[in-house]
Amino acid sequence: MAHFEEIGGNFPVVLGMNSEVVNSEDTADLNQYFSSGRSAILATIMHSRAQGKKVALPYFTCHSVIEPFVRMGCEIKFYPIQKDLKVQEDLIIQFCQVEQPYLFFYHDYFGLNEELKWSKIFDVCSGQQLFVNDKTHSFFSASTHSIAHYTLMSIRKWGGISEGGCLQINGMKGLDIQYDIRPDNDFRMEIYNKASELKREFLQGDPSINKEQFRSLFYQSESFFDSETGIYPIRLEALQQWRALLRSPFAQRRKLNLDLLVQGWNPDWEGWGIPIFMNNRDVVPLYFPILLKIQRSLLQSFLASHGVYAPIIWPKSILITQEGDDIFYNQLLCIPIDQRYGEKDMSRILSLFEAFDKMMKG
Repeated sequence: MAHFEEIGGNFPVVLGMNSEVVNSEDTADLNQYFSSGRSAILATIMHSRAQGKKVALPYFTCHSVIEPFVRMGCEIKFYPIQKDLKVQEDLIIQFCQVEQPYLFFYHDYFGLNEELKWSKIFDVCSGQQLFVNDKTHSFFSASTHSIAHYTLMSIRKWGGISEGGCLQINGMKGLDIQYDIRPDNDFRMEIYNKASELKREFLQGDPSINKEQFRSLFYQSESFFDSETGIYPIRLEALQQWRALLRSPFAQRRKLNLDLLVQGWNPDWEGWGIPIFMNNRDVVPLYFPILLKIQRSLLQSFLASHGVYAPIIWPKSILITQEGDDIFYNQLLCIPIDQRYGEKDMSRILSLFEAFDKMMKG
């Protein structure tokens, strides 16, 4: 029996590609490629000479963003995020004028395209601060050209890509960056590929494989990224996976899936949750995020019991010592709507929302 009823979880990669290491001059675009988004952040810190200086980071962010700045001795100031995850220009401008950070780092959350608002902020502040735009979530919703001084992203979030991050500097092609040599025990590619092979066979119905076999391998692969301390080049295999993804109709499928959930969403369900994207349907979404009004684990456990695995993308980092509003860390749940799934899967998710609503109302 096949296991296609499972929604969510790690992407299996496309296997059988070249695994050599590649440098930026081997690429066909203006990006410089690295092994991860964390490596791209480290390269940004080094190139911008931000070591030891004051930097501004959003209060809602991931550990992998914060850690390189901590390691490079930066003084970190966290700025607050609005409840709808959108930019409030006046508050950002005021923050920059008061705190005077050397470097200001920001996300375009979940595919929201806020470039017009950032344009206003840049007009006021860009003479005093360097701006870094993390477009991991918004790369396919916005123009690939950012007006920020530095633009970076982790490419692994969008499909079956075993590693990768990229960086682009406004008005510059190529970086004078000295790559570090990978540790001899860096087996992330081999482990990820093995996990992908097992998951693919599991989904095809192989009864000899259980979920824990590939889940533990995916976890081991992630541990390499969590412990990464250098600036490493991307392997050619991962770059080929990325380029194969760009040639596929994945963005259209994600938009269609978003439309299906937006159209099928019942306002009566807003007693327990508010979708972020109800009025932002022009995005290419990474997920379908819901800000919950109830204990998050109630919905997450209910969906998991029916084979839908909704991730918590960013647990709050232990590196955040500043006080702030933890609502997104505690109440945000992300529904998978990526290119692996279609209309039938979105209908199933909506049916589960309806069943959950009935259960909550007793």
